[in-house]
Amino acid sequence: MVNSHTDWKDTIFQHLVDDSIIFFLIMTRDGAIIQAGAFAENTVGRSLTHVKFSDIIVDFEHVADMDKLVKSPDTRHLLNVITHNGLPQTFYFHFKAIGNHILAFGNMDAAELETMRHQLLTLNNELSNLTRQLHKTNAQLKNLNEQKNQFLGMAAHDMHHPLGVIQMYGEFLLEEAAEKLDVEHQTFLELIHASSCNMQQILNDFLDISQIEAGRLNLQLEHADLAADVKKNVDINRVLAAGKKIDIRFQCENKPLMATYDPGKIQQALNNLISNAIKYSDADTTISVKLLVSDSEAIISVTDTGMGIAESDINRLFKPFERVKTAKPIAEKSSGLGLAITQKIVKRHHGRIWVTSRLGHGSTFFVSLPISDKANDPLVTGANL
Repeated sequence: MVNSHTDWKDTIFQHLVDDSIIFFLIMTRDGAIIQAGAFAENTVGRSLTHVKFSDIIVDFEHVADMDKLVKSPDTRHLLNVITHNGLPQTFYFHFKAIGNHILAFGNMDAAELETMRHQLLTLNNELSNLTRQLHKTNAQLKNLNEQKNQFLGMAAHDMHHPLGVIQMYGEFLLEEAAEKLDVEHQTFLELIHASSCNMQQILNDFLDISQIEAGRLNLQLEHADLAADVKKNVDINRVLAAGKKIDIRFQCENKPLMATYDPGKIQQALNNLISNAIKYSDADTTISVKLLVSDSEAIISVTDTGMGIAESDINRLFKPFERVKTAKPIAEKSSGLGLAITQKIVKRHHGRIWVTSRLGHGSTFFVSLPISDKANDPLVTGANL
């Protein structure tokens, strides 16, 4: 209970200082702050005692002249206070001189606040509508992507058999009837066979990428000799390389390297890397394949001395259907999916794939795979595609 007039004034003053939402200041005549209300200090984000009033406002036009401000105590002065987050907040101030001190009372315009609140609500509603529309569009895109994968898989599957027949009969004719044909017709037959083989590979890539994007890249894990499998892949690709007079050299420690992986998928990934090296290398050059062990991982590298890759193209290499520009045309065509599939296979094994290259000086592709000496260690389960 208030017992005196003095107590009553002290209570009002303390409320003004501690509880009100008025930007309240007591200053000297030169603008040095002696006391500030809690609202003022919370707005600025620091203690204001001994701080100059001109230091807490955006005063481009030097309006914080105390002598001028106190001459019009009934005038509202629009000033921007620098808040705790560094952004200005508009307040309407009244200044009143009492002896050697100046009282400053700042408040925000209610109509302006209501306008800002209405604008904020409008923007929030628009954002909610856009978010709902985005979710709807994403659902439609997901459905379309699933339909695309389904169509791609079906089309590739349906074309697989007739192309296989063309390839098989092409091989038969080359083996049995080539000697009966003149050079021109034999060349035509070789082109038919080569094209059918190329189309088969493209269809296989389509089938693989459709399964991968549908989340159906299942691994058949075995605890096997990685060194033996890499050597086997190199030996198979030597036949292809010999046709271009390219030598493939394999470097590895002469001992088994046991790891848990899917041999078929790793063979597919390696075949993509080595066949690419052959494709982009000139005749009478050498491709180097190395298998090294570092800590708990095996690192496979495939190095060629071909045309190399521009730095601006490296980030595009592992994206589906991307083809980088080459210094000269390549006869062999591809789906643009080989490296994307290879990356998915490697990541599914908890591995890494990367490349170093200089345009005109060849490229080296690296694959890192985890290794273990435990036959049943589930190293590669649950990897994210």
